[in-house]
Amino acid sequence: MPRSNIANLIFILLMCLSCKDDTPAVRVYDIEPVVAEYGNFKENTLWVYLDSISGVKDTMSLVTINVDTTDLNINRHDKVRSVAMSCIIESLSDGERFLYFTAGHSGAVQYGRMFENSEEFHPAFSTTIFRRGSKDGDRWINGVDELNYSKLTGIHDSLKLFSHVYYDVYEVYNEENLALNRNETITFTARNFGVVRIQNLTSNEDWILLEMIR
Repeated sequence: MPRSNIANLIFILLMCLSCKDDTPAVRVYDIEPVVAEYGNFKENTLWVYLDSISGVKDTMSLVTINVDTTDLNINRHDKVRSVAMSCIIESLSDGERFLYFTAGHSGAVQYGRMFENSEEFHPAFSTTIFRRGSKDGDRWINGVDELNYSKLTGIHDSLKLFSHVYYDVYEVYNEENLALNRNETITFTARNFGVVRIQNLTSNEDWILLEMIR
């Protein structure tokens, strides 16, 4: 082989070795079991709540479970593929819909109402009810508006509501300071049960879980 060809071949090999792969590395985040315990339920699950102030009862039914994956580009060389899960629940009294939402990369569960007559959900209308590794006083922004936030105000080893005792309960204060709708709530979320109590400080309601039917 002529020397010029050998030189060309060596040059090409060196160029190939020096080339950098700009393809982003993909990290896959599944939903951790400890997170799923606060926001993953079976279809047809029912939650029966009582407003201890008015005496009104309401039953929530899990109507839809969606599991999907989302690709997120953190930077040029770092790409995340995150498993996301949503459980849509519906009030049997007025049809209002709420949603438990969690994504593998976040390690958190959000709970919030959905837009009327829509399948859409917006974080600014939600409460972060659980986040892995949290401690008292942690504050989380919901959506992009710093005026819509959740704050962890307590972690209870156990909590008795009526005749039932719940364990590993997260107490979270949430404020939606929206343009025309300021709303303050305190949620209590228990492992394997979801939201067991919601105190709405704005509308003076106190919904407590009476029964969960799986």
